[in-house]
Amino acid sequence: MHEVGIVQNLVKELLERIESKKLTEKPTKIFITLGDGLRISEESLNFWFNDFAKNTVLEGAKLQVNAVDGNKIIIDSLEVE
Repeated sequence: MHEVGIVQNLVKELLERIESKKLTEKPTKIFITLGDGLRISEESLNFWFNDFAKNTVLEGAKLQVNAVDGNKIIIDSLEVE
């Protein structure tokens, strides 16, 4: 269940970025790069993301995942309303 901590940190970082950039629009899509070395399935990533995003500005946003070789998760960009 290591993915729980990874996704929890992802949500935390997203919320911090949104706050620091003072975005007023709600994110609808989040583009990330996910290293296959993290061994997180997209299904699990989406499940935990939706769970941690509840009751935040991220609730309802969809993840768009670009799988690559490596061991990192990178936030590439946000699409807003």
